Amino acid sequence: DACPGSRVRYSTSGLPNSVFNWTVTGGVIINNYNDSVDVQWGMTPGNYSLSVIEITEHNCTSPEGDAIIRIVQNKVSIGIDQTICKGTDATFKASGDVYTSYLWQDGSTGSSLQTTKAGLVWVEATNTTGCKSRDSAYLNIILPRALNLGNDTTLCYDQTMILDGGNASSYDWNVSMGGQSYSSSSQQLKVYASPQMDQVVKLTIIDNNGCENSDTITIRRCQESRSLGSKIMNTITPNGDGKNDKWVIENIGQFPNARIEIYDRWSRLVYVKNGSYENDWDGKDMNGKDLPMDSYFYVIDLKNGEKPYTGYVLIIR
Repeated sequence: DACPGSRVRYSTSGLPNSVFNWTVTGGVIINNYNDSVDVQWGMTPGNYSLSVIEITEHNCTSPEGDAIIRIVQNKVSIGIDQTICKGTDATFKASGDVYTSYLWQDGSTGSSLQTTKAGLVWVEATNTTGCKSRDSAYLNIILPRALNLGNDTTLCYDQTMILDGGNASSYDWNVSMGGQSYSSSSQQLKVYASPQMDQVVKLTIIDNNGCENSDTITIRRCQESRSLGSKIMNTITPNGDGKNDKWVIENIGQFPNARIEIYDRWSRLVYVKNGSYENDWDGKDMNGKDLPMDSYFYVIDLKNGEKPYTGYVLIIR
């Protein structure tokens, strides 16, 4: 066997003062030393011949001695160029023949190379004939799409927050609160205030290049009190003069689920409001009729676990 394009020396033996005539196919004799020759073989794989005839000093001719020289193809391949995401590995594997040794550009000697370094990757492989072959490919590394959910924040009362994952091919939201969690695969996630515990929100995306990235934000529970202020009007004068015409409850807008009930002196329910009270009660009953001047008992339930507020409001006409 010989390698394509290789230069090989072949020798024979005979009687002293003999002359040796060499013949070669598939190659060229570069140097002739009589009993040996240097042959430059071609690049085309196949079976070729090398022969020699000895002519002695007495002009005797020997039978032809010959050999079949097999030019063995050796073309190692590590595949095409690769593009990977930062933080992942690329693997290049040498194939093409039975090899006895490998040498990669980083000095490693395995049959494959796993790398995270961008740039040119090459291998030199030696087969069982001793023929060497090289192949190369380029490794390109791309960065995942940037992802930033923002700074940790606090939500109070009935505040909400919209988190947006931006442009990506897939979204994986995970919201954990203590030992519980829930997930979503939409681009946006609406987060509600939690009075009991902090929420940890993690988003993992696969961007349009197939790269993965993630970010986490903590939504802290509100430490502020959810109580009404000290101002609950105890008197209204609904006479249309623009002064104290309506019953005002300080901070009631922070409690959209609050239930307000008003009773007359005979404990009859004369007014009720389930949520979204807008400080607009003007002394009318549920049928829209003016209630007589009197003192009325109220119950304000904020629907937040606190004890309801109670007291009296006086209508003066």
